[in-house]
Amino acid sequence: MANKRSRPKAKAVRVKLPDWITGGQPEQMGRMCGWSMTATDEPGVWSVRNRDVRHGVKGSLLTFTKMADRANAETTGAYSPLNRLKRHDGVGGKHLWDVARSAQRQLMEDSSEGIAMTLVGLNLLIPAIPTAQEAASITQRIFTESVLPVDDEASLYLVEVSDHLGYRYTAARMLLATKNNVSAATFKAEGMVTRSSKGLFPDTSMGLNAYLTCMCACLSPAIWAYPVGRPGGVVLLLFGRARAGQERISRDELHLLAPGRNVAEETPSYPADRTVYVRAAQWWVGQLDTLFSIVTEPANYVSDGMFDTAQAAERLLAVEQIFRDCQSILTQTQDDHARITLAFTLLKRLEGIFPGYDWKKVVGRTSLEGLVRTLRTDVPAELHGVFLWRAERGVRAIALLEDGFFAPAEEEQGKVPLPDKQGVLIEYERKTAVTEWLQLVRNSLHGFDKPSPRDRALLAAHDGNIPGDFADVAWLHILDIVTHPEKLAKFEHLDKNGESSRRR
Repeated sequence: MANKRSRPKAKAVRVKLPDWITGGQPEQMGRMCGWSMTATDEPGVWSVRNRDVRHGVKGSLLTFTKMADRANAETTGAYSPLNRLKRHDGVGGKHLWDVARSAQRQLMEDSSEGIAMTLVGLNLLIPAIPTAQEAASITQRIFTESVLPVDDEASLYLVEVSDHLGYRYTAARMLLATKNNVSAATFKAEGMVTRSSKGLFPDTSMGLNAYLTCMCACLSPAIWAYPVGRPGGVVLLLFGRARAGQERISRDELHLLAPGRNVAEETPSYPADRTVYVRAAQWWVGQLDTLFSIVTEPANYVSDGMFDTAQAAERLLAVEQIFRDCQSILTQTQDDHARITLAFTLLKRLEGIFPGYDWKKVVGRTSLEGLVRTLRTDVPAELHGVFLWRAERGVRAIALLEDGFFAPAEEEQGKVPLPDKQGVLIEYERKTAVTEWLQLVRNSLHGFDKPSPRDRALLAAHDGNIPGDFADVAWLHILDIVTHPEKLAKFEHLDKNGESSRRR
């Protein structure tokens, strides 16, 4: 099921490590991060690369395991995969568990029954359960007593997260903070502990929240899965279908004051086969496995022949932020202004993440149509109804923007006359003018700064109506990144003999 594409190999790079790191045993840091690590002749400098080689046969950073469905829900052993997380027992402590139980009891007293309340309960309890053994028994009870009675097609999976992943993110931040010969006493570090930029990387610290929520909410306003993070992994609940993710009419008084929704087209029918959603989750997790392996490869971030910790921390943060932008776009379903603004933010980030990405490539209709054609080939055909329809809708929204030009023309789709730098009117194809107009609107997010006559002509030539579905272009790019994680590889690719094959 998973994409059998090889994870591209990279050369080892030189990494400078403080001599006091991990208790004066730098090799231990390599084991924690899953690095292949060799000492060099230069003191404190090591030759390093990730040990990950292939994706699609066995998981390296993420492992997807079935636990229970209605057929084996009463079997205690079905939940035993949670026992593999026992190395994290006691992380939260008894106090956290007591607080979670109290909050959950209060919630059940104050609220009506239903799947939403069950999900809130899962969020409160599963992360706080003191031990993996207790987590298995409590998860079984919640699944059999609260989930299956309201959704008998539901199933539970465990996405186990290798400790290597979190340590790689921590290593980049820690080495950045210690690069100026900081001493152990000054840094106040024990092992791999660091507070450097920790608040900006919560999703890879525990739960992979944005990365998995983007998958779960890709059919919004419906949802088809729900992730609950726990130290070391994620309990992933699949509903076996797309179910309504919100009420048709909001009863939240404050939300009624928000901008409305500008719907351009009807939402299509969702896949009815429950096994499609299982395979969709398995595929997505497998692709994330490769994505994390590539984006944490030290060879991506080299300056003057050495691992550049600043580059690494910045790019890891940028990748996490685009998934978080998309998470907000998919879940803020009724506020088009917020969704469109977030989409502009995400699209602008792409120009910094991928060399050669400019605004025309990011939002140009010709470029996006080509991207959709590639995805139709590379995303498994049975999963198109889950992942691809939203991407295609985003491209159609770009095309709709062309109808917003009302420049004088006898034919309905006439060209748009715009002045060049010398003030001479030149006619442009509408799809070209839309790309430039969108860039102008994006720039308005930080205020119009000395707009040119051409800018003003563009504003005057368009009705300014942006379909809310334009925000789906953000999803198109996220799907492309997940489908083609090798795009994140900036290093030289090595063939099976260790020779350079190509540079991305």
